[in-house]
Amino acid sequence: MSRLFGRARECAALDSAVAAARKGKGGSLIITGGPGAGKSELLGYVARSAGDAEIIRIEGLESESAIGLAGLHRLLLFHPNGRGVLPPAQRRALDASLGVDGSADGSYTEASPFLLGLAVLTLLGDLSGSRLLVCLIDDAHWLDAESAQVLAFVARRLRNERILMLFAARENEPAEIVFTGIPDLPVPPLHLDDAVELLLAAAGDIPLDRRVARQIAARAEGNPLAITEVGRELAARRAPPQVLLDEPLPVGARLRRHYETGIRRLPEDTRQLLLLAAANMGSAPGTLWRAAELAGIKESAAAPAERAALITVGPDLRFRHPLIRSAAYGTASDQEKRQAHSVLAAAARALGDRQAAAWHLAAATDARDETVAAELEAAAQSAHDRGSPLNESAFLGRAAELSPPGPRAVKRRLRAAEAALFGGAPLRAESLASQLPPDAAPADRALAEHLRVQARLATGRGVAEAPALLLDAALSCLKEAPNLAREILLEAVTATFSASQLTTTITPAELGERILTALGGDPEVAREPEELLLTGLATLLSGRYLTAAPLLREAIAALAAAPAPRERVPVWLLAATFAATAIWEDRFALEWLARCEDLARRTGAMRPLTLCLIGGSISNAARGQLALADQQTAEGRELAR
Repeated sequence: MSRLFGRARECAALDSAVAAARKGKGGSLIITGGPGAGKSELLGYVARSAGDAEIIRIEGLESESAIGLAGLHRLLLFHPNGRGVLPPAQRRALDASLGVDGSADGSYTEASPFLLGLAVLTLLGDLSGSRLLVCLIDDAHWLDAESAQVLAFVARRLRNERILMLFAARENEPAEIVFTGIPDLPVPPLHLDDAVELLLAAAGDIPLDRRVARQIAARAEGNPLAITEVGRELAARRAPPQVLLDEPLPVGARLRRHYETGIRRLPEDTRQLLLLAAANMGSAPGTLWRAAELAGIKESAAAPAERAALITVGPDLRFRHPLIRSAAYGTASDQEKRQAHSVLAAAARALGDRQAAAWHLAAATDARDETVAAELEAAAQSAHDRGSPLNESAFLGRAAELSPPGPRAVKRRLRAAEAALFGGAPLRAESLASQLPPDAAPADRALAEHLRVQARLATGRGVAEAPALLLDAALSCLKEAPNLAREILLEAVTATFSASQLTTTITPAELGERILTALGGDPEVAREPEELLLTGLATLLSGRYLTAAPLLREAIAALAAAPAPRERVPVWLLAATFAATAIWEDRFALEWLARCEDLARRTGAMRPLTLCLIGGSISNAARGQLALADQQTAEGRELAR
């Protein structure tokens, strides 16, 4: 096995983890470091040193990061026939998540992220059998959010398995939060002496003064990839040592340009193949080679790039480093990129991958196009049906960008914001909701303000200002969209209960009075459950408890008798809990939270699920169920992180 310069500590830690897993004491590690730090090399070290272990290796792809469960799909390709070992509930969750259980009418069973995690754990346990299984996940920071969550769930539950799961991810990436609780193995820059030895080894027999090597290595700041690439440039006699001393080393953007130079030297058909591979989402096996066939490119075109150590070729084409992928895409003109995506769209469509086809078609489009926007919207609906709100948001956001100006573009943008909020991406939701045109309809502007306030609340901002902002938004669309106005008013009431006397601009009593005035001022006219709930809570805020109590009791009775929500958890879910608490209907509060929690789990709605868990923990703690409350608090905190 090849020597890794300066990585004795890291290799020893990995050897220990492999040995423990081989004895049935499995676990996981996340290897973190900057680009080019050698994380992939450490994964390769484990693959070479693990003896007779079963090795599964996948990598996160930037181009797939918006496609829900794409990474998990590639992992499960290593066990294509394993679904038969799953219990029925786990199998249904897996089938629904990967979209393979369509019924005759095209509908799907709603996915359960938690059962999906158990299904993956069961499959990996079956695959390990009587020998060690090592799962290597490179570039984990580029995994789609849903795959990362499932794999992190599995990685935390391997203590009694013959399974070792190793992630490699760039440090200081937002994705690191998903892997909280997994032991970290940081990869620091190389010590200068080790960097010099690596440079000399990479340069081969080229005459290189050690003092010169030391200066070059010092400029590389301990980055193994940069040092190795410089050494290869020296070995190929394409760059004399004195030039490297006069110029900054190709680290970061310069390293990318270094790759671009190598790519430009390749034959035209090889560059076209690399561009297709760089643009490819890879969501369906064989997409790249089908696209190459459509473009008239032969598989032999990969050979020059493989000889140049830019790629490896197996069943799929794999770039040796993400920077090479970026360079392969960056060397192309905009027209060439659009052409590549157009060919990939045709290939994906031929393979039945409608989501990838829609995404590539959008990338191939340089102007607003309603036909393409409609395809993206259909892909978003498919993502929604499979419980992937972040994926849904990505498709809808792109659809809005390509939509001709008008109400349809606004609706798509708002739905993208709503999906992002439900999927646990409040900053994205806030950004999308802030991009409405000035001539948007009052109801759309009100909904946008509602989403912005919710997004700020989800990140702990604007708690004191929220009630007044929501009240103004609701009143602005009361005549045009009364149902939306009522929903926003319920959220304003919820925000008021949360902020209590810390509200600014308006007091709780004033807010209650203004809501009653807007509804007509007569609490007795309300009869719909949501309107009864709103009227009762507004009356309660205004200080008239004796009038509010029967309204709240009637509202709760109506909600208890009504069918459970099926599509999305009501944004005012906590309003019903506050109402029940106010009149001592604790049983209903727990039942209501349980109904909303079940729907949130089935639809992947992260923020509502967090609210349900926190609300449930408070209610259960109050009634003495401390163990259950503690469990809900722990899970709520993990989701909130």
